[in-house]
Amino acid sequence: MKTSLLLNLSLACCSLLCALLLGEGFLRLRFLAWPFEPAPRRQSHLTGRDAALGWRLPREQGTNSLGLRNRELAAKKPEVFRVLFLGDSLLWIGDTSDGRLHTQVIEENLNRAMPTPHRVEVINAGVPGYTTYQEAEFLKAYGLAMEPDLVVVCFVLNDVYPRYLHRPSREEMFPFDPAARLHRFDGTRFPGRLFARSYLAHEAAYSFEIVRQFFGFAPSFSFQHRDDFYLAWKSHGWAESAKLLEAMQHVLHPTGAPLALVVFPIRDQLEARNLDRDRDYVLSPQRRLRTLCEQRKIPYHDLTEALLAGGGPRLFADHVHLTARGNDLVAVEVTRFLLEDTAFRFAGWTSGL
Repeated sequence: MKTSLLLNLSLACCSLLCALLLGEGFLRLRFLAWPFEPAPRRQSHLTGRDAALGWRLPREQGTNSLGLRNRELAAKKPEVFRVLFLGDSLLWIGDTSDGRLHTQVIEENLNRAMPTPHRVEVINAGVPGYTTYQEAEFLKAYGLAMEPDLVVVCFVLNDVYPRYLHRPSREEMFPFDPAARLHRFDGTRFPGRLFARSYLAHEAAYSFEIVRQFFGFAPSFSFQHRDDFYLAWKSHGWAESAKLLEAMQHVLHPTGAPLALVVFPIRDQLEARNLDRDRDYVLSPQRRLRTLCEQRKIPYHDLTEALLAGGGPRLFADHVHLTARGNDLVAVEVTRFLLEDTAFRFAGWTSGL
């Protein structure tokens, strides 16, 4: 009897294990995760300095030799104050109503306020698809050589990821990196460590969240179902962001250039139906980020209220990118932040402002 029971238990365990392995394999095949990932895209213009970046656009896709939408930089002159903007496609696709990028408008606005002979140069180093990790690596690889006096990180809520949100392949430039799905558990502690690399476990956790939301045990919003944004509403997602901002400060410390941060909301956060249901929860990522910046003495500006007052969801071309009108407002707000708030004062440039 005992032998029969043990045999049945063993068979049941083996069957369960096989089912789990098959489920894991199916999801990895579906998401094109290891070992089914497509061959990576080989970019001939990349060098050893780009190893941690993953990709960088070629010259012909931008307007300078680094593939950025920025003019070529000459040697910096003593009277020049350089502001380096790091970010993703919100900088790259930052066209305003007159066709200029919002960083170009910001540069013009700042120069109107600068006393002669001082001059401001704004550098747009936005690269589509970059996360905070890649922006930090770009700063080390290329940004420091640009001799910035101030570095402004344009933070979007899909930046709350350790490394990469996309993984360029031969088929397309910006496919979603399936590994970005693997953050519903806190992989730094038990029991999250057990499930940190399992797609099946993460899909099960996602399904459990859907059930809890359906029965009213947890808040339910559309952004929670976006693979590229949900982590901004998870407390464990912010630890890595804090480390990356600290790392940028550390890299900049020998130069004396301070770090500042501008946060962009997503369209779902400005929808009236979401704000009316639970404003505190919907805007909680911005509060976390503000606290994080205050603790590290990083000048911080949140564009949420300005975009809400200026038109809300109508200022968005999609769930995250802004229309030309939205970018007009960004140019005004960021100029005001740099001139009137703390960013320029942290950099020691207050004369004449």
